Amino acid sequence: MASLLTNSYVANILSNIATIAIVALPGGAWYMLSRRRKLLAFFGLRRPRRVFVYTSRLDVPCGGSLGIDRSPRSFAGIATPDYEVKLIANINGFFGSFTLRFLRWRTAPLLRWADIEVQTLVSPASKEEIRRDGTVITIGSPAYNAVSQAVEDDFDAPVRFVKDNLELATRTGTPVGDAANGVVQRVVDPTTGQVAFYLAGCAAAGCSGAIVRKFGPRTCPRRRRPTDPRGR
Repeated sequence: MASLLTNSYVANILSNIATIAIVALPGGAWYMLSRRRKLLAFFGLRRPRRVFVYTSRLDVPCGGSLGIDRSPRSFAGIATPDYEVKLIANINGFFGSFTLRFLRWRTAPLLRWADIEVQTLVSPASKEEIRRDGTVITIGSPAYNAVSQAVEDDFDAPVRFVKDNLELATRTGTPVGDAANGVVQRVVDPTTGQVAFYLAGCAAAGCSGAIVRKFGPRTCPRRRRPTDPRGR
């Protein structure tokens, strides 16, 4: 071993490896942290880093639901559309990718540093109950989501629902009511600086597509035009 270390050729190789390690490791760490810093800034994630995902709020009256056998049942309470629940996994997985991973063994990280808290909540009954201590992601139209209404009003969203939530309209464009249309918006409260993301569509396909477009490459459900797309 001593003879190898005294060999000039081996010494040069070891010196080059050491130099690369000294330069590359801090450089790689700087790149990873700086890239992450830009993503955190885009999503408005300051300490404490919290994300509140608000789903639609469906208030089902007693006898207004069907069981898995398609028979009327007596359930009464608050519910969330199944496709929203399924697509929440895209959002959780997206923010999970923000987790810093160190000391990998093959493809599995041996050490993780997770500092982003993601909470999924059903839309409150009024905007006064919206959490203001983190970034907000709201899903669905104001018909079923008070947070979406607050984003349209207080955050001055450039795209909003019109005609009793049957169509989407921009400030300068013609309203469009196709079921396949969805919207993804990043807006900032001009008073508080809170960041919000507004994901919605005129029907289930548009709303799902908005979520997939922003937070994951999952397959969007087959497009179907409902008899009444109101409220998506």
